[in-house]
Amino acid sequence: MSENNSADWNWNDYFDKVIDPPMRETVGHALEALGKGDGRQAVDLGCGSGNDTVHMVKAGFKVHAIDGSADGLARLRARPDMQGHKNLTTEQSLYEIVKLPRNVWINAGFALPFSKKDVFERIWEHIYDRLEKGGVFSGQLFGFNDTWHGKVADMNFHDMAGIERLLQKYTTLHLREEESDGTDAVGRPKHWHIYHIVIQK
Repeated sequence: MSENNSADWNWNDYFDKVIDPPMRETVGHALEALGKGDGRQAVDLGCGSGNDTVHMVKAGFKVHAIDGSADGLARLRARPDMQGHKNLTTEQSLYEIVKLPRNVWINAGFALPFSKKDVFERIWEHIYDRLEKGGVFSGQLFGFNDTWHGKVADMNFHDMAGIERLLQKYTTLHLREEESDGTDAVGRPKHWHIYHIVIQK
């Protein structure tokens, strides 16, 4: 694993390039399952600068946004519609040590792949433990055909059989496998292999 293409960009540059994209399909499906937030507790894990968090808060959820980047969290808090919002709290934390509150929704948009396999396994179990009965997880995992598989030591990847094992304890609301050619955050050619997941405890 001599290359480490996922880890050698500046995350601040990434935040600059990914500003207010359309709502992710996984967030939309989660909202369909959960309905109005009505002040219920949710978590946006690996929230970055908060592109998913904004939709969660606007839907009426009380969102605890967690990320390892202080700059990403500062950008989230500085958004005009999020400044001082009563339903938003933030926490800077790494996956290795994060402790999630008990809640009805855990979102992790393109976040969980960026952890070592053993760390991912721990946080995946922690997610299940911290979801209330009927609670929903939404997010993405990466597949074996992704360009970064075999090149990046600090990420985790899965095949469909592995995904199905991860989802065994849940009811699957949405599962879509995607393969497409595109670019990474700094514009290099990349083949994406993504599982888009929404599941309910």
